[in-house]
Amino acid sequence: MKARFAEFIQAGEPAAAFAALAKFRVLCALRHGPFGIHRINALIEDALFPNRRGEFYDHRLILVTKNDYEINLFNGDIGVVLPDPKRNGDSAVFFESRSRSLPCHLLPPHETAFAMTVHKAQGSGFNHVLVLLPDRESPVLTRELIYTAITRTETGVELWCEEHTFKKGVLTETRRSMGLKERLDSAQPRGYSKL
Repeated sequence: MKARFAEFIQAGEPAAAFAALAKFRVLCALRHGPFGIHRINALIEDALFPNRRGEFYDHRLILVTKNDYEINLFNGDIGVVLPDPKRNGDSAVFFESRSRSLPCHLLPPHETAFAMTVHKAQGSGFNHVLVLLPDRESPVLTRELIYTAITRTETGVELWCEEHTFKKGVLTETRRSMGLKERLDSAQPRGYSKL
């Protein structure tokens, strides 16, 4: 794992850090459990930064988890903690979507993002992805999720999983049970006619 993130860790400025991040990402099907992002992020942090101190250590990769319209950051935005020369070298968070850094204490709710869920990675593209699937069946593990994971790259995928789990996932289609169309068709608000 160290080799995969080496260029990112050596990057001294935001543009270089984001360019390095575009080359590799770990994607997980789940948030919790031994193969979920929380556990995998903890393992990656321990491997890359065994001597880290505090929440906002140098080169921590973060994912915003709640919109904050006042500071113009949104759920899914990715940032990296780096020393900010404009703040006397104090740590700040840099985002590709913002021209200025943000003091760490002003961050909206966030989490570590060396590993991301496949869901959060939708719309993103990386040179190479490592996809971790759970070791047992899960309702989340579907054909659509696996397809989304492996199409986050055009150049390289490593798939870490149990063969039986992968096969079961490929054979499982996402079930949509909202029934929104049926509810709308049967609902007749007063003063309106059915279209």
